[in-house]
Amino acid sequence: MVWEDNRSGEYDIYATRVNDDGTVVQQNGVPVCTADGRQTTASVSFDGANYLVVWHDTRTAGVAGEIWGRHVSPAGDPLSPEHGFLIAAGTGRPMLPWVASAGEGRSLVLYQSPATLSEVGRIRGRTVAATGHG
Repeated sequence: MVWEDNRSGEYDIYATRVNDDGTVVQQNGVPVCTADGRQTTASVSFDGANYLVVWHDTRTAGVAGEIWGRHVSPAGDPLSPEHGFLIAAGTGRPMLPWVASAGEGRSLVLYQSPATLSEVGRIRGRTVAATGHG
């Protein structure tokens, strides 16, 4: 499970595992991303090898934000790079990411990306490999 909280003064992304019996494994969570800026609206999915956590991030794009991600091992350990990797940026305002397994070690990341107010419902997506960043 993943969430955002502001225990450090800015919103960051944390994750934990929950056992089959409902026991939370890491009570305070494991930091997935504590980079500068706000990291919010996290989503997670298992791609067959690792978990992929995705979120909206303002570290480099200000309020408009970008979509970033980071793989987490089945044991709950965040993998490299330390603060994740860029998934979507550029025109529009990438926001509200969602991730699902695309099968065979890939994940599908979907997000809203309206370039103008009239395009609020515009959905974009891309796949991310379990072994890489794109």
